Amino acid sequence: MENNNLTQNSKLYLDAPILGGLLMAFFSVMPVISIFNLLCCMWLVIGGAVSYIIASKKDDYIPRSTDGLIYGALSGVFGWIFNGVLTFIFMGLKAKKFALARERLLNMNAPEAERIVRLVDKFGFKMIVLFLSLGLIIFYLVFPTIGGALAQALSGKNKKDKVQKELPKEEKKGDEV
Repeated sequence: MENNNLTQNSKLYLDAPILGGLLMAFFSVMPVISIFNLLCCMWLVIGGAVSYIIASKKDDYIPRSTDGLIYGALSGVFGWIFNGVLTFIFMGLKAKKFALARERLLNMNAPEAERIVRLVDKFGFKMIVLFLSLGLIIFYLVFPTIGGALAQALSGKNKKDKVQKELPKEEKKGDEV
């Protein structure tokens, strides 16, 4: 019986961080909506919080003190992966606009613009975006983890509350005496 409790206590719901990751990646990549990431990486924090909230709504969920951190961090990893995929999809869709922007930079006759174009020509735009995406992993690990921890702290759910609800009424009365 104790072994069954151990596996139940360590159950991890992967649908929650996947959904939280999709949410943060989608809103971080969308052109107009992504502006809210300037507010302390808002979509990343919200994605981590949503991940914990989804997991905590499961009927057989038993909270642990580290769940907010775990669900937030996992949603950040999934969000980073989804962000990379969505970024490359949008890059493919906007290839003509990138070529037009390159021509406009060259026509500016500014040394800074020429340096940018040379850098892009040397490494390739996709490689530069890939390099920047690798730097984003730090943001996608830190901010969703904070969001998950905040959601857990604000929800007030902890293991003691869940165990108290599940105890039969006779045992609860015995504890009060």
